[in-house]
Amino acid sequence: MVLRIGVIGVGVLLFFTQIVNASEAVERKNYTSDRDILEDFYWETRGSSWYSANGWLDGDPCSPTWYGLSCDEGHVQHIVLQDNNLTGTLPPSLGFFGGNLTELWVGGNSLYGNALPQTYAALTNLLQLDLSDNAFDPVLSDIFTGWPLFRLIAGDAFARPGVTIPPSLASLTNMQFLNLVGAGVEQTITNTTFSWPNIQYLRLANNSLSGTVTPEMDGVYLGLGFNNFSVFGLQPDATNQMDFLTLSGNHFSNPEDLRRYIDSLLSLSDLDLSDMGLEGDAILPLGSRQSLRRAYFNNNSFSSYNTDSVCFPFIDTFEIANNSLVSVPPLDPNPPCLQLLLKYSIAHNDISSSEFKLVNTSNPVVQRLDISYNKMSFPLNDLESLSLLSHFYARSNKLGGSIPSTFFSVQHQYLQVLDLGENSLVGMMPDSYPVIMEELFLDKNQLYGTLGSKLFQFKLQTAMFGNNWFSGPLPKIGSTLNALSVENNNFTGVLPEEICNLSSFVGFGNSWTCPMPSCCETKITHDCGTCFFPPSPSPSPSPSPPP
Repeated sequence: MVLRIGVIGVGVLLFFTQIVNASEAVERKNYTSDRDILEDFYWETRGSSWYSANGWLDGDPCSPTWYGLSCDEGHVQHIVLQDNNLTGTLPPSLGFFGGNLTELWVGGNSLYGNALPQTYAALTNLLQLDLSDNAFDPVLSDIFTGWPLFRLIAGDAFARPGVTIPPSLASLTNMQFLNLVGAGVEQTITNTTFSWPNIQYLRLANNSLSGTVTPEMDGVYLGLGFNNFSVFGLQPDATNQMDFLTLSGNHFSNPEDLRRYIDSLLSLSDLDLSDMGLEGDAILPLGSRQSLRRAYFNNNSFSSYNTDSVCFPFIDTFEIANNSLVSVPPLDPNPPCLQLLLKYSIAHNDISSSEFKLVNTSNPVVQRLDISYNKMSFPLNDLESLSLLSHFYARSNKLGGSIPSTFFSVQHQYLQVLDLGENSLVGMMPDSYPVIMEELFLDKNQLYGTLGSKLFQFKLQTAMFGNNWFSGPLPKIGSTLNALSVENNNFTGVLPEEICNLSSFVGFGNSWTCPMPSCCETKITHDCGTCFFPPSPSPSPSPSPPP
């Protein structure tokens, strides 16, 4: 019998031979020096393609020329190669550094395979480890026993979900900073899952964690947003130093326990309770909280707001949009509890003008104000004192009257975005021009008249004037304009060829004069509508022949 091995069979045989050889290589090779280990690391991660490989493979790795390394007593102690285009796998041979290696930073690369080969159990003095932003297999090896590790960064480190926190990691007594944001962790948490007595910064957002938020998570920084936790187990403590708390996207069965815990946080600076299905009175820290800087309560079902029992004198960002509120605290309360507010969003509620105080405001520092999708009808002149306003969103309210000229003058010289669409504004556009404005939305009002000849000659990038009564020709299209909407008005004249430089143009429902620009034929990005040829002049009557 003749044994025949085809080309495919030889290829398969060689493939499995390579696997066996690779698995045995770390045992076969005699790693007699740090340089031997680093050479292996260099080739396994395609060192020739690194952004920086200065000094590598040349002389002593503890010389100052080797990029990303630092040594102590002649042995490599730190490997810092973040964001350096490492591609490949972390070789098992790194474990031969043993107790000498204290820091390994390889985040922000294109590494795959096993993030922590079993040989790394020998790294018994590792203090800081960064695996973040790679594409490792979804496994954290259970090799952390006895490690003094106090910082682990593995956010977005894995190619797909399925990671679990191994017992040896969950019981590291030195752990202070743990970041597993977006790591694809799928696990149910109980009161016995973690034992981190010294945890300070715990970031576990954007995973599939469920169960209980346990007292072992209590520290200075707790980020658990967008998981599936259902029980809030932290207890009020007057000595608590919690500074940052985000629980957005979770739905707790015991919100009153959450409320009591938040009331006990006297040092809190950042709070995010968005997207939690909370109802009734808004869960806010009671009393005067000078530490609070940023607070987010968006996308809940809060129906009331106890404005008499809260005061945030130094808060700069306050968002409570998309709820069912009918009233909010004024911008000029007495005492001034929102005196340093920079960003304020109460959009998508049910607030009327009588419940939103802007008149004679003593807070001119507001820069971003979003009141869109409410029932407000106050005069826009009330905003004149907000001289630092840069973004104002008021779409879909009941605003009437004319557009104040101050919006396009030095009075509001920092205004970049103005959205007054879907209101009941009347009158003509102000004569002045928005010199630094980038986005202007005036669609679906009752505005009329012509647009200023220099309107598009400054920094305007997006302009929406559709569904009004504007007339006359379009102003000259400037180089910064990117999107323009003027549909359903009374514009006339020839559409300029420059509209073809825009990424989008909507102009149907007007009385354009033919011919149209060439880009109007597509109607995908440039829906210009129809045009009309001017009527031909009537011919002069021929002179009568002489008698």
